[in-house]
Amino acid sequence: MAKPLRLPGIEEQRVLDGLEIHLLLERKDQERWNQSIVQGHYLHNATLVGEQLRYAASYHGQWLALLGWSGAAWHLAAREAWIGWSEDQRRARLPLLAQNSRFLILADRAQLMRKALVDGAGRVTHARYARYIRQDGDALLRDYVAAKPTVTRAA
Repeated sequence: MAKPLRLPGIEEQRVLDGLEIHLLLERKDQERWNQSIVQGHYLHNATLVGEQLRYAASYHGQWLALLGWSGAAWHLAAREAWIGWSEDQRRARLPLLAQNSRFLILADRAQLMRKALVDGAGRVTHARYARYIRQDGDALLRDYVAAKPTVTRAA
């Protein structure tokens, strides 16, 4: 039986409304992110492969969640079948995908997880274009948060 939907309380909603997602570009912030992931993530490993973006979700300067994005895995048959790519399409469009590689909640806030991941996913496409992708075209970003997978086409 599914749990009943619990709406956030007043305090939780205030935190959600004030949540900020920051792309970590400074070396010291990236090192702090790496250390926090090694200490708190179940993999105890902060290594991201290929293109990588590290984000911190914060409230009044306090980090509440960490998100890590990297280039997509080269071969995932289920992903290619789900998207409907041919082999040629996969080779041409794979550099446009990103995957969520790390996600760590540092605070005990139930509603925070979904908002931080959704907000972070919305930002990663723009950041990847700015840092890594030098060609025109759409980027596909698979939303791993929704109960039913959806594809968002980002401009």
